[in-house]
Amino acid sequence: MKDDKEVLKHFDKVFNTETAKHIIIFDNMKLLKTLYEYFEEDIYTSSNKYSELRHKYIEFSNELEKTFTPEQKKYLKNIGKLTVKWQQKKMNSYFCLDMW
Repeated sequence: MKDDKEVLKHFDKVFNTETAKHIIIFDNMKLLKTLYEYFEEDIYTSSNKYSELRHKYIEFSNELEKTFTPEQKKYLKNIGKLTVKWQQKKMNSYFCLDMW
């Protein structure tokens, strides 16, 4: 996790807010931290180096997937579905949605 001040500065920059002026103890802001961590990749303004690495990762993953058997592709698809369900459950627990 990035330094709290850095997170607040980035949050303010992305959403054009002044959060850093109003939050004194960031450790008590679990919700804001959770939101930032969950959406960090979507709101992150990437560098060229990061973009290149991400592009190479996608290319490699696509090439690797071409070598999979139909059964392996099925397992990969199921793992993806389980991962999404796990992430949804995790987010629901942060927002206490699983209590309703």
